Amino acid sequence: MAKLFEPITIGNLTLDNRIVIAPMCQYSAEDGRMTDWHTIHLGNLAQSGAGILTIEATAVSPEGRISYADVGLWDDATEEAMGTVLASVRRWSDMPIAIQLAHAGRKASTAKPWDGGAQIAPDAENGWQTVSASDLPFLGHENPPERSTRPVSTASAKPSPMPPAVPTGSASMRSRSTAPTATCSTSSSRRSRTGARTNMAAAWRTACASRWRSTTPCAPHSLPTSR
Repeated sequence: MAKLFEPITIGNLTLDNRIVIAPMCQYSAEDGRMTDWHTIHLGNLAQSGAGILTIEATAVSPEGRISYADVGLWDDATEEAMGTVLASVRRWSDMPIAIQLAHAGRKASTAKPWDGGAQIAPDAENGWQTVSASDLPFLGHENPPERSTRPVSTASAKPSPMPPAVPTGSASMRSRSTAPTATCSTSSSRRSRTGARTNMAAAWRTACASRWRSTTPCAPHSLPTSR
């Protein structure tokens, strides 16, 4: 129990204690964009005194969302919305912040949990054609996903231009770029609405290198092979 409150260093990131706030899906985004709710939710958690705060499962492409209300990070609009939320949180807390990058695969295109959480058909409102590593549906009666055959490539995503600086201290900026706790649900590349393709490793590199004005290099990050 005593070690729970002792500092720990992972890579070049040192946490004040070993309490990790797990990512918690809020199902409150609009077309992947964070809202005021996320400012309140993350802002409150950032005052808790934990060692690190993890942003909820964040889809790297629209079809990678669990539900239509999931947070995303695939274009300028989703990036700007997340930046606005983080800028607000950073005015009041320097807690290190990690992010869980995600792609729901065959488990995507579902209703919100309090609406039953069932799959939404591609031709129904708020539904879309799912994409996964195979064409097997999650449940036998569900619409099967489109099988992705594109090989994984870490060169498919290019860093975007630097966004305006977010008011924060150097320690908190460093934590965004080096936090090794960010995870991904799959390493397969997916097709976005614009036809561009991305993958988890490239998305992580892009997020580290350009989206939060890193002051130090990204920490090495290995991707799990399971969904």
